[in-house]
Amino acid sequence: MKDTFLIIFLVFMSIWVNLSIFYPRLRGRWKKSRRAPGQLSAIGFALAWNSLAVTACGKFLSTKIFNWMKPGLLLIFVSGLVICIIGYFYDHSSGRK
Repeated sequence: MKDTFLIIFLVFMSIWVNLSIFYPRLRGRWKKSRRAPGQLSAIGFALAWNSLAVTACGKFLSTKIFNWMKPGLLLIFVSGLVICIIGYFYDHSSGRK
């Protein structure tokens, strides 16, 4: 039962973050700031959430296929976080001008 709620939550968040790339009103705010994340940060968030959602849905795949996909999903997750961090610094550096 917990797995079902986790999968539903991760798929919902994945859809939400993917929509926030194109609709800025759906984006949250950076912590301790009134500034919204930019599009680059939203893309990084989307990559990370998508890889988490696919990993959670991996129990529906065969173990052979899922074990083959794990390194790629980890790479997508880490690259999403790196893109998000780059977007964070880009958002804050462009606001100072």
